[in-house]
Amino acid sequence: MIKDNNILKFLFASVIALGIVVGVTYIVVWNNNNKLQGKLVFSNTYNKGNEIDKIELHTAEEKVILHQKDSYWTVENRNNYYADFAMINILLNSLNKSVYSIRFPYIEKTADEKYLKNPIEFKENSGILIKTFVKDKKIDEIIVGLSDDKKNYHFARNLKDNNIWLISENFNLPIYSRDWIMHPIISVPIKQVDMIQIDDKKINRADEYTPFFNEKDMVVDVSVLTNVLLRLFAVDAVPETDFVKNITDSAKKKNIKISTFIGLVFDFEIYSLNNKVWCKINLSTTSLPMRVVNDYINDNRFLYDGWIFEISSEQGHILRDFRL
Repeated sequence: MIKDNNILKFLFASVIALGIVVGVTYIVVWNNNNKLQGKLVFSNTYNKGNEIDKIELHTAEEKVILHQKDSYWTVENRNNYYADFAMINILLNSLNKSVYSIRFPYIEKTADEKYLKNPIEFKENSGILIKTFVKDKKIDEIIVGLSDDKKNYHFARNLKDNNIWLISENFNLPIYSRDWIMHPIISVPIKQVDMIQIDDKKINRADEYTPFFNEKDMVVDVSVLTNVLLRLFAVDAVPETDFVKNITDSAKKKNIKISTFIGLVFDFEIYSLNNKVWCKINLSTTSLPMRVVNDYINDNRFLYDGWIFEISSEQGHILRDFRL
């Protein structure tokens, strides 16, 4: 009888001890979760500052890899061409400022509805898995899903504790690498254009308020072309040396040259092959350019020298087919 009582006492003490352990563990975890509220989502990234040299954006559609190179960010998926400055600024600001706001327990239905499944593991209802690195060492990672109804926050899934959070800042990010390169790739100031030459035909105008005239003094409407050049978009960028190796004699070639009243000259070499249109962009000046023109060329030439751009299909056929 005494032996049985000792066993009961031991079991009772064990149950109590287990309860205490579970309770303490729950309190610690609950407190740690609550301590995240108001804290930076990418705190380690923030602490590393300028050391961050790679950011990966994983989605079910594509993995976009961004690299920092000589103070600029490039898109690995697009031959390491330069990433759009404005988009990179939005991303970096969001990484540096985003904070945990409201916590929710992980529920499968919520994860489905808010697109918080891990894109590496699931094809449906997955969000954007954002990873930051320093020399290939992972610093932070989190899954970002849909925004809330008021578009003030985004639902996110913390992979460390698997909780769901509302986090601040803007994470409406492109999911395809083609949308991360510079856009528009170039913008021609149409009001400043005084001459347009396509191959051996040329038109001119006296000022921005008069129409263009050809050599027969006939008015020429070029609005279709100028509307494209006002905001020209590329979907890919290829080193010129690689492009030259692969181009064939069957490619159709065309030249569009545009000069402006301030002395800036845009030279577009157009190549069309297999329903794709490619463009090489050269910047130069007239004989008497304004000083601001030389500054513009010096600041932007690196974006074009040595590169060939695949133009979006909507605009490419206009560059290919437009004639004077």
